[in-house]
Amino acid sequence: LLSDRKKEIAYLSRYSEDFGFSISERDLGIWLSKYDSDRIKRNIALAKRRKWTNLAKFLQSALKYDYAKEEQNTAINKEFLKIFCKENGMTPRITEKYATFPGGIDLYFKLPQEQFNEMLLNELTKL
Repeated sequence: LLSDRKKEIAYLSRYSEDFGFSISERDLGIWLSKYDSDRIKRNIALAKRRKWTNLAKFLQSALKYDYAKEEQNTAINKEFLKIFCKENGMTPRITEKYATFPGGIDLYFKLPQEQFNEMLLNELTKL
């Protein structure tokens, strides 16, 4: 019988091959000792979407900072802010990565949703 860890490594190896990547079992084992398999899968899919060629280098950083989760947070927080600002008559300067409020306060979209919402409410109390 294969251990659960070996099964997970084999699964992730097949998963990465489905995206056209070949990742060594050694690297997968190291990553699994630090990160959960969902985080690894999210960032492999992100590497494919971004058409990254140096996968090992990209994944080292992507896994550490969970770029895929940041990308997801950015989309959710940006959409929330647009709706919130429209409903509340606010007009911050919105870029791809952040919104700037009067007074020069920047609110970064990649933040976890709870932290983003808390910082947004703090900005409202200053206006």
